[in-house]
Amino acid sequence: MTDPIRQRILEGAEQLFFRFGIRSISMDEVARHLAMSKKTLYQHFENKEELVLQIAQKHVDEDCAKWGQLHATSEGQGALIEMMMVTQMLRKEMAEINPIIVHELKRFHPKAWRLFEAQRDNLFEQSIISNVTRGKAEGVYRQDLDAKVMARFRFTMVTMSFDPEVFPPQDFDFALVQEQLLEHFVRGLLTEMGAQAWQNLKADPEAINLLSNLKPNPGP
Repeated sequence: MTDPIRQRILEGAEQLFFRFGIRSISMDEVARHLAMSKKTLYQHFENKEELVLQIAQKHVDEDCAKWGQLHATSEGQGALIEMMMVTQMLRKEMAEINPIIVHELKRFHPKAWRLFEAQRDNLFEQSIISNVTRGKAEGVYRQDLDAKVMARFRFTMVTMSFDPEVFPPQDFDFALVQEQLLEHFVRGLLTEMGAQAWQNLKADPEAINLLSNLKPNPGP
């Protein structure tokens, strides 16, 4: 059974880290944000490294559940519907993340970063491969595409968008960068028929919020 205090700490710290970055937030600030004593905080997490690692695991688990729901909901509706749902999900998530967080995970929290790398290999990459393969069979994606190359390319684009040396946060809107990179990626996949279908889908009022079809995650 999930410990409600531990869950509250994870959710509160995740909000702070995603908004302000990891290094700028101390355990004292996490405790103040939660109106909790440091003693209670340290009873549940030995140190900040453990807290970051558990938040990373929580985020990976939630992403796995979201991707599973997305694939189940888009089953039988076509590769472009699935890609549109991915676009909407990423737009929502990226609006809540400080882009510095990936750089900090890679540099200062390698154990947590390895969880995201495993997610890339086991979930993200396979999802893109599946979508590209599906789109080729439907005639909306180009036949000359190698699905695995496209999957690795997409992950590289996402990782690059988090790099503050490539897209300094003071100069670029992070959500806009993500949205434009994804649109560029999708358009590179499309056949002429697929490009027309994509435009029609983007203009369809019923497709504006496909994520409303996803069921919320069940509680613990």
